[in-house]
Parts: sequence; structure tokens; C-alpha cells
Amino acid sequence: MSEEKQENTAQQGADKAASTAQPAESGKASGNPAEASKGAQPGQNQKKSGGTSSARRRRKRGKSSRKGRASGASAGQNKNGQQAGPKPEKQPESKPEAPADAGASAAAETADKTPAAEKTTLSAEELRKEEARRAAAKQSEQDRERASQPKNSQPPETPPAWPVEGAEEPTPAEPGPTEEQPSDEETAAPDEAQQARVAEISRTVQVSVEQILAGAEQAANSADEDGDSGDSDGGEDAFTVADRASDVGRSLVRWLVLVFGAILIIAVVGVGWLYCNATDEDLPQITVSFDGQTVETASYSWHVPVVGNSLKRTYSETYHRDPVELSDTVDTSSPLLTVSPSGYKMTLTITDENDEEVFSGTPNDYRKFSFPSNGTYTAKLVISTETGSSQNAAITGEQTYLFQFTVGIRPTVRLNTRTVAQGGIASVRVSNLQSDEVPTISGTLSSTEFVQLGDAWWAFVPVPYDQTVGGYVLQVTADGYSENLELSVTAANFGYSDVSSNRQRVTPYLGEEDIPAQVKALFDTADPELYWAESGFVQPFLRAIDVKLAYGAPEYVGRTRTERTGEIDNGTGRVAENVVVNTRWGDTIISPADGRVLLAGDLGGTAGNTIVIEHGGGVKTIFYGLGSIGVKAGDKVKQGAEIGTTVRTTIVEVRMGDVAVEPLSVLRGESGALQVG
Repeated sequence: MSEEKQENTAQQGADKAASTAQPAESGKASGNPAEASKGAQPGQNQKKSGGTSSARRRRKRGKSSRKGRASGASAGQNKNGQQAGPKPEKQPESKPEAPADAGASAAAETADKTPAAEKTTLSAEELRKEEARRAAAKQSEQDRERASQPKNSQPPETPPAWPVEGAEEPTPAEPGPTEEQPSDEETAAPDEAQQARVAEISRTVQVSVEQILAGAEQAANSADEDGDSGDSDGGEDAFTVADRASDVGRSLVRWLVLVFGAILIIAVVGVGWLYCNATDEDLPQITVSFDGQTVETASYSWHVPVVGNSLKRTYSETYHRDPVELSDTVDTSSPLLTVSPSGYKMTLTITDENDEEVFSGTPNDYRKFSFPSNGTYTAKLVISTETGSSQNAAITGEQTYLFQFTVGIRPTVRLNTRTVAQGGIASVRVSNLQSDEVPTISGTLSSTEFVQLGDAWWAFVPVPYDQTVGGYVLQVTADGYSENLELSVTAANFGYSDVSSNRQRVTPYLGEEDIPAQVKALFDTADPELYWAESGFVQPFLRAIDVKLAYGAPEYVGRTRTERTGEIDNGTGRVAENVVVNTRWGDTIISPADGRVLLAGDLGGTAGNTIVIEHGGGVKTIFYGLGSIGVKAGDKVKQGAEIGTTVRTTIVEVRMGDVAVEPLSVLRGESGALQVG
């Protein structure tokens, strides 16, 4: 390496050392021994800065570095000026080491010689320009110095004491065989001077570098401890607390993020487990039957809670969209609808064949409903649950039933009794009719026409006193259905009487052949209203009834003992279809039940003053032989109303249609067949 390169390298190292050592020299110049000693101790370990953050240290180090470079640049210029003078030709061979504070002293002397303007802190851009200017001046001075020296007196290149970046190590040239080698005496003086110079520069640079490092660290510590650049202890403590608070905040945020993430993972896994465990086994198990027939589910959609009411799993299925027809015909007007278990919200809608709605409401409302007629109907039943609250999560949704059925309602036909005695009455009741068609009744026994009372129809079957004992069939037809009713007629014991002559017979007597034609003409009259339905019948006499001749009791004349014992009719017996009652002159007679007066007048003969009252449904009461008449035909009478007066005997008769029945059981209210209320 040439001498010029060595000098440039050494000079640049000295400049850097001088510029970095400026803080220490500044401490001496300001009279602060502590700062001077901190700058002068090379290799001193850095003091601990307590809680000061690394970011603050970097900022303070930047300030110190800029100040050192500014001061060092001025000191280096003065030093370079001193080195430009003539150097001694020969240095002592012993190479004493420079004192530890040599760099610091030189920096201090240079700082004293530096003008006040140069001591001012320069910006980074101005500092670079100043260094470039000084380097150019240095290079120009060295060029002039080398030009003034003779070429043959130039000392050989000596490698620097430390490796220089970018420099190649010189390879000593081997002298040729014919080259003349200089003598030791000729080269000794230049080599020793050059080596001494290089060694001095090397030691100076080395000391300067150590001082730079030590001064930079101590300057940073001094600034942290003494509040350099206007920072106070309170500011440092505040900055440290804020920095620590920031670190704690960041740590807390990281911890919260980790905790939240863990909770989220656990929640997702838990919800997934709950969702998978919410199976269709939790769905409501509902059973529906209609008229005793099981109804299949058409569709359902249930929501099973997973996490309260906020997250639910839905199960839905559609089995059929068209109504399923029930196999059995519904034969009642009010078929029973059963839902198990109860407690659900239910809505039932029923439409007829014309798709017209005949019912819509709840099952409780349906209990009061009756189908208006026979036919085909479609029903839709929706069962649902109310929405659960967040505190009480519940399965919500609905289940639908869609079915079709045929109403073939058979009317209800009832006999009030299965057996009836001679002279008695049986009644037939027909209900649950789906049409306005009047039922009919037929058979061997006579009967009245059906009369409507409320939602039922009534007909009466009177049995004559002489009706043959045995079983009979009554055929009832209603709404196109026919039903046979069996009725058994039993014998009645009306008694009998025997007299020895005709003059001893009971008078007055009114037999079948003796009934006036005006009365017979009224037998077929039947009002469509049962007037006695609410109040029934009572006896028309205000006194106790004293029977003179009973209904159905034969009266014989001149029978022998044997005939009487054998109950043999000798052909003289006569039977009354009414009852003859002993009464008093002028006693009041009343209407036994509500009704309408059909006949009121004197018919002459045995009948005399006669009153015929229609009580509805063909049931009539007839009074013969009255002393006076207090009503007229067409009058509406109430039960207990006075209709006339009596004489010594009165004939009372009760007919249903053209059949006379035992009157006293009717008038006393003892006939169960007439209890229709």
C-alpha cells in the first residue's frame, strides 16, 4: 500500500476519534470533572439505566452522537493543521504507548482553539458538508506535501496497524537478479521515521476509538442520570411509568385475546356437542283420534332448543299433502275428537264437499258442534306450541293432521220401553237427524204421527185394552235409515163385574158404538206441538176420583158360577173404553193439560155436554155428560183452567189417534211415555 493511502486511512480514523471524544472535552471545558472523567476512561463499563426504555436510550444516543461529531469535526481540523508541519526525521526506537488521556487532552486543546461558532451544534446535513470540505482540504494539503518531497526519498509502503476496509494486502516484490539492492544504512533512517509515524497514528486511532465507545456510553448514562437536554427526573419517571403502562396494556390485551379465543373455542365445541345431541327423540309424541279412528300425521316442523331459545335445531317432515280418508263412516252428528297429551294450542277447520267452511275453532268449541247433514267432509287440525321464554326454553313448532271422512249419521231411535201392558202407551224418540225430513213409523200396532220437540221427534204407540198379547215390530225410517224396534204387549188386569139383569148395569155407559160422529171425526186431528211437554197432566177433578166403571173391565149379565170361575164370556159382557166417575152436581172440572179446544157443546143423548181438547200430537181428553160448559171450540186452555161443571156422573176418555187408552194413568201423570220434557 502506498504512503498516501496509509496517511489517508490514519487521518480518517483520527478525525473520527477526535469528533467522538468531543463530549468528554466539552465536560472539561465546562469545568465539570465528573463529565471529563467519564469521557477520559476508556473501556469503562456502561452503567445501568434503571427503568429507562431502549427507545429513549436510542434517542439520547443519537443526540450525543450528533454533538460529538460536531465537536470532533472542529477538533480534527485543528489537529490536522498541526500535523501538516515538518515532522522529525527520526523517532526514538522505543515505542512508548500514548497516555490514556492523550486523545481527550488533544480533543480538549482543539476544542479550546475552536471558535465559538464551530462549537454550535450542527445539523446532520451541515455536518456531512463540513466533513466533506475538511476531507477535501486535507487531501489537497497532502498532495502539496507529497509534491514537495523528492521521489527517491519516499518511504516504502507500510501496512497499517489494523486492516483497512477495501484495501488489499501488499505482496512484497522479489528483486530481480540484476536489480541493485539498497544498503541498510541508506534505508534505515527513512524506514524508522515512517514506522514511528505509522505507529503513532495507529495508537492515536486505537485510543480514539476506545474513547469514542466509552464516551458514547457514558454520555448516554450521564444524560439519563443528570437529565441531559432539559429532561428532569420527574420527566424520566413519567416516561418510564407511561412506558410500563403501555407494556402492561399490551400484555393485558394479548392475555384477553388468548382468554377470549379459548372461551370461543370451548363455546363452539360445546354448542356443537349440544347441537348433535338435540335429536328427534325429543320431539313431541302426539296421538290424535277422530270418532275412535287414529289419524296419521300429515307434516310437522319442530324446533328443538340447543342453547336456550336463541339457537334451535329444526326437524321437519312432510308425509302427505292430500287428505287421508278414514276407513269407517262416521255415524253420529257429533263425533269425538281426542288429542293426547293435552295442553297444546289447537285449531280445527272443517269444510264440506263444496269446499265451504262449516266449522273453525278450538276443540272446546267443537264439542258443541253437530254436522248439519250427511256427506263428505275434510278436516285440518294444526297442533302447535307457544314460544318459550329465554328463562324457560321449550320445543316450538307445529304438527298438522289432514284427513277426510264421510258422515253417514244414523239417526238415534229410542223406545221408552220394551214392554207395554194392554191399554198402555209407548213412545218413540228419533234424534240426530241430518235433514228436515219427518221420520215415519209403521207396524202392526197403531201409532201417531211424529211431532218435533226441540232436536228430537216424538211418536206415540197406544195399545188397546183388547190387544193380543205378544211381540210386535215397529219400523222407523229417518234420514234414509230404517230401524226395527221390538215391542212386547203384556196382559192387563182391568177386573170385571157380574150383574143378574141389564137394569143393574152401570149408567151412563158409552161404548165404542155409542161415540158420537162429531167426536169420531176429530180422532185424526193432531197438532204439531206437544202442549203438555213442560207441565204434563193432572187429574181434572178437584175431589178424589171415585170410579164407577173402570176402563177395559167387562160387565157380564147372568153368568153362572162356572162361567165366572172359568172367566168365560157368555156373550153378554160389555167393555168400556173410558171410565165412569161418580161426581157431584156443580163440581168444577179443569183442563188436565195445556191444549186447544176442538169441540165444546151438547151432543145429545148419553154424551150430553161434551168437551174435546187436543193436547198436541194427537193426544186428546174427552169429557161427556157435563153439567155445564165453560169453553168453546178454538180456545187455548192452560193446565188447571176451568172448563165446566159436573153432575152426578162424568165419563172421561183419553185417546191417541183413534185408540182409547186407560185414562186415569194419563190424568194422574203416571204414564212414562208422555214425559217428554
